[in-house]
Amino acid sequence: MYHFTMKEPSPKFVLILIIMLVLITGLIGTIIKDHYLNIGGKAIRTNKFLQKEETIVKPIIERVKNLNKDSDNDGDPDSTDCAPLNPNKLSPRDNLIIDRNIELCPGKYYLTDQGMRGIFIFDRVNFVSLNCNNAEIIGDQKGIGVMMDYTSNSVIENCNIRGFYRNLGGKNSFFNSIINNEFSYSISDIFLVGFSHNFISNNKIHDSQYHGIHFHANTDLSPPYNFVVFNTITNNEFYNIKNFALHLNDTRNNVISNNFIHDNYGGIESTASDNNQILNNSITNNNIGIKLAAPNIPPNANNEISYNYICHNIQDLLCVGNNIGNHGFNYGMEIVVPCSDSWPVEGNDFDLC
Repeated sequence: MYHFTMKEPSPKFVLILIIMLVLITGLIGTIIKDHYLNIGGKAIRTNKFLQKEETIVKPIIERVKNLNKDSDNDGDPDSTDCAPLNPNKLSPRDNLIIDRNIELCPGKYYLTDQGMRGIFIFDRVNFVSLNCNNAEIIGDQKGIGVMMDYTSNSVIENCNIRGFYRNLGGKNSFFNSIINNEFSYSISDIFLVGFSHNFISNNKIHDSQYHGIHFHANTDLSPPYNFVVFNTITNNEFYNIKNFALHLNDTRNNVISNNFIHDNYGGIESTASDNNQILNNSITNNNIGIKLAAPNIPPNANNEISYNYICHNIQDLLCVGNNIGNHGFNYGMEIVVPCSDSWPVEGNDFDLC
């Protein structure tokens, strides 16, 4: 067992301690004397104290209040709002509901999708828009940048969204425009289920670990909500994508035109899709230019693949499985595995690169 013995303090230490106590006591007395008077047994504050409170305390309180002030009631405090009197222009934040036309404050923002519902959420809305004003929205490889569900006649424009698990995702949405955006550095850039009659144009899509754009029918619903039809994908650039830049699964009557697709694993992949038009695209420096893959019923059928420049790929065109009635003439191909019905034929259906 240990025994602790406290040493007796030196006289010098005791003297210093007594002096400190005297000084502290005098200071407290001075403060009380300066700021309070004893009237009728009650201590009240003097004018001197009130003056200090007016000049020091109240301004601090006002500053704290102003930090949380939201003049336009848009959920963005005036301290961070670039337009504090405009409720439709604000800084981005997680779970921002897009229920009106919203413009973001310019800048670079690092955001986390805490609820996995999306940083920006379009949910059962019509005729609304999100204009990011070229703001950069940067994720942490989790969650969704923009979620668009059951939405129609709405717009996503001028956004630079990168680094989420899925930069843009959604289902069962119609007649929307996705224009002038950049989507990059995600696991899957754009994944759309049951989307029809939408316009996707002038976007830059790159550095995805999966597909650039993935279209898929919604097998959980009956027509028309399960269809992927009459979408237009035009004038976009795709590059550095680890899978196919554009994947069409169970789609029909879509137009894919005038896109610049280069330096990906693959350009365009079509599975169980029919009557699509793939026109005037430049598809170069990929492992596979175009792949028609239909191992089961239904087949890839009656797709028009015309006027494309499909060159300098390891495999320019590859047909696998049940492909019927696909047709078109292309300006350049060289390494081709034709479909079971012998399309395409060199000279008749394509020139050499």
